[in-house]
Amino acid sequence: MISAKSLSKELFNIHRSLNSSNNIKTLNILKRHIKKLQVKYFKFKKVFDWKIPDRWEIKSAYIKKISGKKILDINKNKLHVLQYSESVNKIIGKKQLLKNLYFQKDKPNSIPYVTSYYKKRWGFCLEYNKLKNFKDKYYRVHINSKFEKKPLPYGELYIKGRSKKEIIFCTYICHPNLGNDNLSGIILNFLLAFYMQKKKTNYSYRFLFISETIGSLAYIKKNLNILKKNLLAGYVLSCVGNGKKINIISKYKENFSYNFLNEIFKIKKIRFNDLKWDKRGSDERQFSSPNVNLPFVCITKKRFTEFKEYHSSKDDLKFLKLTDLLDSFKKMKMLINYIENSEIYISNLKGEPMLSKRKISSSLVSSFQKTNIQDNIINFFDLCDGHNSLDMIQNKLKLKKKDILRIVKILKKQNLIRKI
Repeated sequence: MISAKSLSKELFNIHRSLNSSNNIKTLNILKRHIKKLQVKYFKFKKVFDWKIPDRWEIKSAYIKKISGKKILDINKNKLHVLQYSESVNKIIGKKQLLKNLYFQKDKPNSIPYVTSYYKKRWGFCLEYNKLKNFKDKYYRVHINSKFEKKPLPYGELYIKGRSKKEIIFCTYICHPNLGNDNLSGIILNFLLAFYMQKKKTNYSYRFLFISETIGSLAYIKKNLNILKKNLLAGYVLSCVGNGKKINIISKYKENFSYNFLNEIFKIKKIRFNDLKWDKRGSDERQFSSPNVNLPFVCITKKRFTEFKEYHSSKDDLKFLKLTDLLDSFKKMKMLINYIENSEIYISNLKGEPMLSKRKISSSLVSSFQKTNIQDNIINFFDLCDGHNSLDMIQNKLKLKKKDILRIVKILKKQNLIRKI
């Protein structure tokens, strides 16, 4: 298996964008190591309130002095060009050029990451401190790009388990030359997919590599019905390569996505930050949006917008800490192993079961000290709704594990519940 360090170096300088052949190149590199990873395409254009932009390809972009000396070149850093820039090749005055330069005064030594996916314009990005180098009256500006009506690529690996109920890990592949946001998510999702690809699993697993926002919206449009039917838990991986403590962002708390994390972190005594929904910022927004309402959780460390290197050239391979990334991998493996060992039961009936005709209450005698046996069985049965694991039910009812297992044995024997 390729190391996380080697893969990071190989992928970092690829000029990915929202819809680009370099996204396909990235996916094909991952596919070299995960043969069953499929490179797919969204071939429709309209996606709910959005549209998929044309594919953007860029060959070169630079600014030259009239003398011929280059003072800015995307071969030095892909962030130097405004994402989705139109082509331009002309000599212009300094005043006009400055209108097409993007920089951040509060980060004077960083190249900002700036995009213009849905409005045609051209531009360059640079460090604010480099503006002092623009002393001439005229400059040659050159951007060789083109737009093609080609479908949006994405990657998908599906691992079939004993149950059709599935766990999804999703990350986005549209950022160039940024380490924590989100090369770290690509590497982590790859490591998890590689780890799981040959395992025999109780649940099914799906690993998605998509473009942020438009990719998740397109995936929802194409797969909403099956997601509603089969999704057990969903996780968006973003900015997981710098920092020790995990942040969890979830719109909903009463779901497996959140509770699996909460339970395993409590068991392992791993501290985490439970952030409010207004701190959201990645594809959890789309998966949990109104009239979609899929229970996805975003997992981050140093979260988008909250580290000073965010969306700038300072978010480089040095900022991407491999020890922190591998710590994220370790914690996600804990999560997967916990999910795999979680038992979930659902009722085979509509309404409550009639216990008296089955003579269930007399079979347990006095093994429960604090509550009536019928109450325990009915309360347990009521939580067999497909939204609670045995651990969750045990915590809610405050019963001993042996008592929970005994109830399961009795209800299974009467064919009142089944494991999903």
